[in-house]
This record gives sequence, C-alpha cells and structure tokens, in this order.
Amino acid sequence: MSSSPVVSRVSVDILEELQRFAAQNLEKLELNKYYEVIRELGKGTYGKVDLVSHKIRGNKMALKFLKKKTTKLKSFLREYSISLYLSPCPFIINMFGIAFETEECYVFAQEYAPSGDLFDIIPPQVMHTSTETHPRVVTYLRAAGHNANRDLRNGQIRNC
Repeated sequence: MSSSPVVSRVSVDILEELQRFAAQNLEKLELNKYYEVIRELGKGTYGKVDLVSHKIRGNKMALKFLKKKTTKLKSFLREYSISLYLSPCPFIINMFGIAFETEECYVFAQEYAPSGDLFDIIPPQVMHTSTETHPRVVTYLRAAGHNANRDLRNGQIRNC
C-alpha cells in the first residue's frame, strides 16, 4: 500500500465512515438469546474471546468481548472498523460485520481460527522483531493454511 497523503486520507475517511455507521447500528443484545458459548479461546487485560455457535444459523465464530470498564466506545469502534476494513486481505482474519454491546462489554464477531493465536502456530525460532521476518511469517502461515489476526497487522504487513 502506498504511503501517499491521498491514499492515507481516503483510508482515514473510510475508517471514520465505518466507525460512524457502526456507532449508529450498535445494538444492546442478550448474548444467550442468539449465541451458545462453546468455550473461552483467550483472555487478556481488556477482555476475552469466546468460541460460540449462532443459535439460528449454527455456524461457529469467535466473539471478541472488550470490557466497557477499560475500553472507550471510540476505541472499540476503531478496532472493529480497522478489522472490518482489513478483513478482505487473505492474511487477516475474516470479520462477519457483527458488532453489538452487552451490559458489560462491547462485542464483535470474527472468523473462528481453529489453529489458535498467531503465536500458537509459529515456531519460537521464527519470531523476530525485524520487519524482514514478516514476509517469511506470511509465507509460513499461507503454507500451513492459516489466516492471521491483528497481531500480524501490527507487524507492518500492508500489501494485501
């Protein structure tokens, strides 16, 4: 992706529009009415990710929960919108365009990655901080048939 001011401005405009749209359509839902929680996939300081099954469609997905106590709505909308915007990239986990809130959390739905987190599938000797490493990581992931999540996006992979 070019770093020209025009491309950057267009990307910012699109992300701002996605955030406005998501904010207007963010509904309060009862989680148990629409989803059956299968198990927790991960947990961190700001929230957790659960594997769920949609009660009507039956498809499995990962729901990412961000605690309202530690996450501003603007931050949630930004993460959701960036993830949605980058979702078509073959190296990024797919988004379902589903975002809602519960009493305690902001939530969005992503593709379930059965192989787990990026760090679960890359051998320790492959992990480096050098930007030269990232193309090798992508090659490794593609060869193994995996998609990456936002951790890879933070690693400067931009040519999707």
